Amino acid sequence: DVTWLVEVYEKLAAELEKRGRTAWVFQEEEILADPATYANDPYEAWQRVKVKSPKPKTLAVLREIAAWRERRAQEKDLPKSWVMRDETLADMAAQMPKDVKHLKKIRNMPSDLAESRHGKMLLDLINVAINSNPKNWPQPKKKKPVPPSVSATVDILRMLLKIQAAQHDVATKLLSSTEDLEAIAMDDDADVPALKGWRFEVFGREALAVKKGALAVGLKGTKIVKYKVNAQTDLWD
Repeated sequence: DVTWLVEVYEKLAAELEKRGRTAWVFQEEEILADPATYANDPYEAWQRVKVKSPKPKTLAVLREIAAWRERRAQEKDLPKSWVMRDETLADMAAQMPKDVKHLKKIRNMPSDLAESRHGKMLLDLINVAINSNPKNWPQPKKKKPVPPSVSATVDILRMLLKIQAAQHDVATKLLSSTEDLEAIAMDDDADVPALKGWRFEVFGREALAVKKGALAVGLKGTKIVKYKVNAQTDLWD
């Protein structure tokens, strides 16, 4: 599988150099090499697992077993999904199995794991969560509705995102998520990737220009285009 890596590297390196994007790679490598990128609090890991119709009791169980997975993944230096998949955690939290027989019926639960000491540990953690003080159970987070004015700004930023992604031949998701667009729409200093590094140069700067009224997005025939509104603004100096 690695036979062609040298050739692939040489071609990609040449293409990056040609497009002036080598610095982009260095910035991404710095993020990947930073230990802080991987410094996750196991007890907060549950927040990254999606659960349908979550209830406090379900989330309390999820918090315990997700923390177990996080610690296990860190100990073994493995991707979390290799230790246990999100949907398995979610099903376990919802069903709250009380014995090995029930645990083995959880979606994608390996029988050998369920019967091992780890299976017993999971059952113990579930029991601990169920019998813990309800006052300490996590509460479902309700996403605040985006104000109409902000929603309109997000729609415009989304169009700009498509323009910039096409212009620079980059996937929109690599530049910004919908959540980041909402954050930018509400705060010029939002702490999001789209306002940092090469993403700022490609998209973030122009997103702020749109908010300031220095740049507009509209239709030219059937094509979405951008155009400067005030060429005197210092954004373009």
